[in-house]
Amino acid sequence: MDASQSDMNAWAEVEADLSRLVEAAGKRFSPALLAPLHHRIAIVRLRRDLHARADAVSELVGDDGAASGYAFLDRQLAGDPSAKGLLELLDPAAREDARRAIDTALAGDADCVPALRTAAALARVDERWAEAVAHLERLVEHTDGEAAGRAWHQLGDLHWRKLAAPAKARPCYQKARHLLGDETKLLDKLLKLDLELENWEEAISACHALIDKMQRRNKRPELAVTYMLTMGEIHVYGMRQPQVAMTYYLMAQATMPDYALTYQLLQELVAGNDWDMLEPNLDLLPDEQVELITPSLDRLRAAVEQHPGNAGGAIKAFNPAS
Repeated sequence: MDASQSDMNAWAEVEADLSRLVEAAGKRFSPALLAPLHHRIAIVRLRRDLHARADAVSELVGDDGAASGYAFLDRQLAGDPSAKGLLELLDPAAREDARRAIDTALAGDADCVPALRTAAALARVDERWAEAVAHLERLVEHTDGEAAGRAWHQLGDLHWRKLAAPAKARPCYQKARHLLGDETKLLDKLLKLDLELENWEEAISACHALIDKMQRRNKRPELAVTYMLTMGEIHVYGMRQPQVAMTYYLMAQATMPDYALTYQLLQELVAGNDWDMLEPNLDLLPDEQVELITPSLDRLRAAVEQHPGNAGGAIKAFNPAS
């Protein structure tokens, strides 16, 4: 008998013991008190099947033994968005067996938090979106802090990406942000959602927060540049303020001079506007922003003057890589 089969048999014995315990306890205790045991049976069923797919699990999480698989599975069941998708690897029949145990747990105690978390995770994996939303909405009523924040984050994802209800997603993400703080992934989702909803002021606020975070991460300047360019696009197409857009494009160029997209967007901006409408008013900008963009602004102004009416020539002259 190989190790995986041995582990599967061991978990089968654990499930049998738990089932006998539930049967005996059911004669003395209320269903609500038995809910944690039914939840535990569900977890045992999932862990048992994890061993049946040992090769696929090792490929996903690394060859660190079952402990790594258990850890990733527990994180996914808890709603950790960074957890790798072990549930998707398991046999649908095993997930259904686990769901039956969870249904029994929730029938005994509809507010059992561990069971609600597992129910939501299983529903998400099997694309039962409305069911997942119902479990998560109940879960946020009985959790707080980071746990509630994760549930609100998941609700936002479901409303936006699965139920095509972006307006419902936004307050979920806002509640998640209140509880989790300015997490980069969450802020990025809020930004993209506000762009989709054309909530320009809110998108600007999210973009500012992301630029600040990325600038503090000196090892990844391209991330800051991405959000600077996004800020420029917001001011070009949303706010109709090309002068402000120019400021952010110049910030991007000064931060990462070899980023090709910056020059493409600068050329489009210069081609579509008179220079008088584009040159930033340095007196209105913070000192650190002025210090960052002034050298680039001086060079771009000179390039535009040298190539009147020729945006392509001006940007080519401005681009140090040309």
